Amino acid sequence: MRQFSSIIAAFLIAILTYPVQPSQASTLSIVGLKQTTILDTKQLRGLKTEAVEMDYNRAYPNTRMIYQSIRLCDLLKQFEISPASTLEFVANDHFSVLVPAQKVLNCKKEASIAYLAIEPDTKWPILFNHTNTTAGPYAVIWTHPERSYISDEYWAWSVVKIIEHQQIDESIVISAPTQIPKKIRTKI
Repeated sequence: MRQFSSIIAAFLIAILTYPVQPSQASTLSIVGLKQTTILDTKQLRGLKTEAVEMDYNRAYPNTRMIYQSIRLCDLLKQFEISPASTLEFVANDHFSVLVPAQKVLNCKKEASIAYLAIEPDTKWPILFNHTNTTAGPYAVIWTHPERSYISDEYWAWSVVKIIEHQQIDESIVISAPTQIPKKIRTKI
């Protein structure tokens, strides 16, 4: 009984010493060549959002979803990003996706439109990739991807940072091998 009382006392001291902090709001860092900013979910929701409904999404295949989203061309306008640049969308696990800025900045009606989807407070479904995580806090989704030849690799999820690159450091790009081993070549 004395040992149990000691454990309870230690637990109470720990709670009083290290109170539970409310979870911090998710943030999105935007690092442009001319300026940088950090926006939280509340600030993003305060911008002009649209409900985007789709049943195709790289994160949630064959699942009908409705996303509260911001057109990325509108969000990034203030950063004066060059269409010749490349945008890197970085996930919270540090995985990144490189997309030509001209595709993201194009908001013409006949083009594919890139959106930043904002995860709701109720959270999106858990991903089917055994990570026990959702695609939030933010995801890059595209309407009419066929119009601008949007690759499946241009859909990004768990995004926490957008970085503008004037030139790409080749060390972050996976390139095709210069020589294919003979063993593999014969099977192609």
